[in-house]
This record gives sequence, structure tokens and C-alpha cells, in this order.
Amino acid sequence: MIKIDRYAVSCLAFIAGTLATSPAWAQAAPADDGKVEDIVVTAQRRTENIQKIPVTVTAISGDSLAARGITDVSSFAQVTSGLQLNPGTSGVVLPFLRGVGTSASNLGRESSVAVYADGVYFSRLPVGFFSLNDVERVEVLKGPQGTLFGRNSSAGVIQIITKDPSQTPSMKGSISYGNYDTVEASLYGTTGLGDKVSMNIAGFVRKQGDGYGINVPTGGRANYTDTAAVRGKLLIKPGDGTRVTIGGYYAHTDVGQQGNTYPGTLAGYSSTPYGPLPPIGFYDQRNDIDSAVKSDSWGVSLKVEQDISFAQLTSISAYTKEVEGLADDGDYTPRADFLFAAHGYVKQFTQELQLAAPREAGSNGSPGSIITTH
Repeated sequence: MIKIDRYAVSCLAFIAGTLATSPAWAQAAPADDGKVEDIVVTAQRRTENIQKIPVTVTAISGDSLAARGITDVSSFAQVTSGLQLNPGTSGVVLPFLRGVGTSASNLGRESSVAVYADGVYFSRLPVGFFSLNDVERVEVLKGPQGTLFGRNSSAGVIQIITKDPSQTPSMKGSISYGNYDTVEASLYGTTGLGDKVSMNIAGFVRKQGDGYGINVPTGGRANYTDTAAVRGKLLIKPGDGTRVTIGGYYAHTDVGQQGNTYPGTLAGYSSTPYGPLPPIGFYDQRNDIDSAVKSDSWGVSLKVEQDISFAQLTSISAYTKEVEGLADDGDYTPRADFLFAAHGYVKQFTQELQLAAPREAGSNGSPGSIITTH
């Protein structure tokens, strides 16, 4: 029997009730002369042709990801050489580029691969955030990018660019069922709210009913991942050359912790009255509690873009917060004398001001100037 949590049903029902009509979003087509249109990226914080920038960039559109059946964070790395996106045991993404990254996922640690979503830097990014289906494209910049992206980009940068809201109403979604009693559902919609205002919203839910293993003493599931996320944008165009984008997101993650003793060793510390216990499955556990990490994160952002005579002025303000809670068994045995719990949170506020001239503004074909402050 398929079971979906109430928060998941409420999230998708709200999206479906807000937006309707048939889906419509097209990928760039070849030009009339038979040539493929230019691939445009923002790797240097300005819109440029990918063939004219001195940076190793892999750019993949949202439609290309969908055509390859890529719907989660781990599969995305399959089409990008040198990239690993590991969903950590704490439910956050641990990116590695060309073998460089940070394996620790505890609070306060930041990766050496910087992750940006719509220009906003994320020191920690939940797994569900990568699963949303409103991605326009993903850009992966390989190698040190400290000049434009700061200290946390010594290995590279991952930029996620989501779709802008459209005045043309559209909606698309999917639902699937797989191994381990896993249900996934996603929905995206956009519509206009007037001549100068439009909005979009995307939601994703993944419920893994059975874990890869079981916790033998309690019978509960072990080593599983449940995620839910919702993200939305409000686009306002008050006048020529002015764009105001208000964004927000919420993500919930529930991840079962992996912990077991290895064959040939004592189950836990030497004083356990149980002595050597018979082996169990690789993903099974003998904890006296069902170990898990649960996290809730949310954030809002405000992006203001203004075209001026010689450049484009952009202001990006953002606030994010993540709250995590861990409950685990310290000795991996049914003996209830070594339990621990940890709780914490991360708050982040960023303010970025960019002044970027068009590329042709530089002399002798050199790039125009760009000034960025944090």
C-alpha cells in the first residue's frame, strides 16, 4: 500500500490548485541558417557565449537533464566529468570536483566547491533542493574561481539557474513508484498575475517506505532517505530595464543513519553482555533506537536588476536558515546505555552588489569590467 505523509500531500495539492493548463517550455532550436544557436552562460557573472570565456564550463539545460532521465542529485554527476555529488548522511549535498571537496557534513563546515542557486550562495544545500524540476540549466565551473566567487570556490563552482516565471500559464508534473516502497512526485507551474507580474512554483516529494535495511531490535527501517521541497518565484517588471525577483524555498529531509559493526569484531564495546553477535545484513542495524537525522531549511531572496547606460547593476539579498536534529546509538547494540542526540542550526545572510559592463565595453575586445561586493 502506498503511503505519503500529510505534509507531502498538502504541498502538492496547494501547487496543483494554484496553477493549471497544459505544460509548455521549449529548448533552444537551431537558427534559420541551420546553425545551432549560441550557448549562453553566466559563468563570469554576466551573460556570455560559452565559447568566448576562458573558463572550463559544463552547461546542461533542464530539458537535457530530463531527457536523460536525471531527476536526482546523484545522477546529475553522471553527465559531468570530474563531478561527484554525494548525498551525505546528514541529508546535505557534498560536492567534489576533480577529486577536491569536503567530506565532513557537520554544521559550520563549508565545501571547497561553492554552490549558488539564482546567484545566492548556499553554505549547506539539502538533497531535496536538487530534486526540484524548475531548473533552466546547471553550470559547473571547474578549477579555482576565487576571483569572482570568493574563498569557498578553490575546487570550482556549481551554479543552478531556475526558470523565470512566465506570463503564459503552464503546468507539468510526474509521479512514480519504485523499489523499497519508494514514491516520488513532482509538480511545476507558472502563470501571470497581471501585465507586469508573474509567478512560478515547484514542489517535490520522495517517501521511501522501506529502508535498504532494518533495525533488528525495533523492526524499523534503516538507511533510507525522505525528502520534500517547494520553491517559488515572483517576477515583477515595473519598467523598462528593471526586474525585481522575489524567491523563497522550504526543504525537509529525514535520513536514516548507517551504523553497524563489522564481521569478526565484537558488537560494540568489549563489556557488552551480548558478546559476539551473529552477523546481520550489510544495511541492517542492531540499535536500540531508530537512528536518523532530520532537518528543515528555508530561505528568502530579493534580486533587483537595473540596466543603466554603461552597465547592469544587480543587487542580491538573501536569508537562509537550517535546523538539524540527530538521534543515534553510540555502540550499535541493543543495550540502551550509549545514546546521544545533537541539535543545531545555521543562519546565513548575504548581500551582494554587482556592476557588470557588457563584454564589448572593454578595449581591444577584452572583457568589460565587473565590480562585486559582499
